[in-house]
Formats: sequence, structure tokens, C-alpha cells
Amino acid sequence: MQLIKGWYLPDSEKHFKGYFEKFSDNSEKAEYQSYQRKISLAYVKESRVAIDIGANIGLWARDICEKFDQVHLFEPYEENINCLKKNLSNYNNYSLHSCCLSNIDKESKLTIYPDGLGANTLNPQNESTSELQIDVSCKRLDYYELNQVDYIKIDVQYHELEVIEGSIETLKRNNPVLCIEAARRNQDELNYVNKFINILQSLSYRIVGEAGEKELIFMKWFIKHSLLNLLPMFYNDKIVFIHIPKNGGGIYIKNHPTFDEITKIHPSYTQN
Repeated sequence: MQLIKGWYLPDSEKHFKGYFEKFSDNSEKAEYQSYQRKISLAYVKESRVAIDIGANIGLWARDICEKFDQVHLFEPYEENINCLKKNLSNYNNYSLHSCCLSNIDKESKLTIYPDGLGANTLNPQNESTSELQIDVSCKRLDYYELNQVDYIKIDVQYHELEVIEGSIETLKRNNPVLCIEAARRNQDELNYVNKFINILQSLSYRIVGEAGEKELIFMKWFIKHSLLNLLPMFYNDKIVFIHIPKNGGGIYIKNHPTFDEITKIHPSYTQN
């Protein structure tokens, strides 16, 4: 185990080490994807339960544990788990599940990339350059019957569709904001992403923002009997709403940082 810029990393890890040394300033603690977290968390209305799927060494989990009352972390690889526990030593509001999430409960093989452990995957897309595979247990998120879930982050290296397929009842029962890594660098990746977008749309989810090069942000958005089309977006460090009258007129931005304010002004709009 190595300590780099305030983060414990497995000894073999080179990707995050290189990132921290190249892009972080002279501070003792480095940040990774803080922009993506900031944008996606801005959509969260309540801070009860959060789920981090693909927790790795805790690069997102620190901030999530800081914001939410209870956090469920899913990470199957033991070397990552050991670092994750060290990186979250100041927090006791999380539950760690040492398994993968998928669309069925099963045993499977996880391909490991020792020098870039963020690339570990159940679905290697090309002929793998890694000869290391480990046995892992897979569960559906629905298996855990979680409630009061307000936020879910999913980063599982081309297994997002299967995770969502195993989360349908959880998403029906709760209304969390979703932040999902969704690489769209080629047509195959775009086709894959469209499959889970279609599933989420059937559950009343809509894309409300993007963060970084890959992350898409989803939330449930119910519109009832209104002449107005109100689209939430992240702009200038706050939530704003693009106001598009359906019966004509100009497009303009309304600054409404909370959904409570929106529903007071336009009660036909609700986020349930």
C-alpha cells in the first residue's frame, strides 16, 4: 500500500498515482473528478441514503460520506477494499459490500488491471491485456431492498446496463439522482448507453446534465398539465431552469436552485 497525495493506493496502482502527481497542486490532498461530483450532487434534494457502485479506493466515497447520512459502497477487489477502508478512516456512516452488482445473482470472473485498478471489469471489451482474473459474487441491487435512496453513482466499466437491470425495483421505490459513467467514444459504446437510457426513460428518468467527458446525470421528472416546458440544467455553479413556453415566446433562464421553489411557483411540476 502506498500513500500518494492523501490517498492510500494499492502498491501496483500507477494510473491514479500518475494523475495525482501530474494534475494536483502542492496541497497534501489531491482530488479526483470533484467537478463531476459537484455537478451531480447539486441536483440532490435530500441527503439520506447514497449508493456508490464501483467504489474503488473511495475517490468519490469521501465526499459522499460527508454529505449523506448513510452510504452503501460496492467494491469487489480486496486490494481496493483495504485502501478504501484506510481512506474512509474518519467516517463510520457507510456499509461496505464486497461484491459486484449485476442483473442476476451469480458467481462470475472479474478481470483485474493491476496498474490501473479503476479499469477492473466484468465485461472486458477487447482481448484483455491482463491475465489476472478473480472469482467474485454478483448481486442485484434489488436484493438489498434499500429505501430512502437519494443518490446513486455508477462506474463499473461497461457493466452499467446490467447494474440498472438489477436495480429496477429500487429505482421504482425510490427516486434517486443518478450519476452514471457513460462512455460514448464510438458507435458500440453509444448503442450500449442507449440501451440503459431507454430503460431509465421507462421509469420516468430524464438526462438533466453532463459532467466531464463521460458522466450523465439523470433524475425523475414529472410534468403535469402545464403550458410551460421547464428543463433543469447546471449553470454557473447552480441549478437553473431553461424556461420554454410551448405557446411561443422567447427562451430564458430562471434561477431556481431548489425544487421546492419551483413547485411553489409552478405547482404542475413535481419531483416525486
